[in-house]
Amino acid sequence: MHLYLIAFLVLATSTAWADRVLQLGTGILSFEAFKHTTDKTASLSKLGTNYTLPLQVQTRLSIMDRAFAPRLLYTLISKESKDKGSTSSILLASLPWVHSVGPDLDFSAGLGYMSRSIKGKGGTTELGNGAGTSTFGLPAQTRTSSNFHLESGIHYRSDPYVLSLEAMLVSAFSERRSLSILLTLNYRF
Repeated sequence: MHLYLIAFLVLATSTAWADRVLQLGTGILSFEAFKHTTDKTASLSKLGTNYTLPLQVQTRLSIMDRAFAPRLLYTLISKESKDKGSTSSILLASLPWVHSVGPDLDFSAGLGYMSRSIKGKGGTTELGNGAGTSTFGLPAQTRTSSNFHLESGIHYRSDPYVLSLEAMLVSAFSERRSLSILLTLNYRF
């Protein structure tokens, strides 16, 4: 991960950065859509765990007649679990290829890396056990899961703004793959 951050900073400040396009934005990230239960009937959530106001920094590079858009995204506001026993945050880094499909429309596709940290608060909680309730311990440690993902998206440009809708297939070649959806509004400098 550290190599990706160094490469991002080098590319963003190099002379190859001819477009001089830097985007700063925020939006909503729906992590693992259609994967989590949200109520007592155990029905699946349509939008998964929603992280609001993630901060995104993205640039656009032209290398050998190809356009790439390296991106870093971090959820500044940690998401508290429903039982209030933990908080989680996400760091995302990706390098999608970008292709213009119209005067104001771009398509992107590429690879990325997503790291999710869950920080337990410790203590105990009362949960149903089928016949009543029982007391369960809550972990006090922090655990991080890291996965690669495939992503694609559509981006509408209306200077100086870019509205993007992207889908990320996390752990695409695993039995535990999941879909995350990202909607952002960016300002282009």
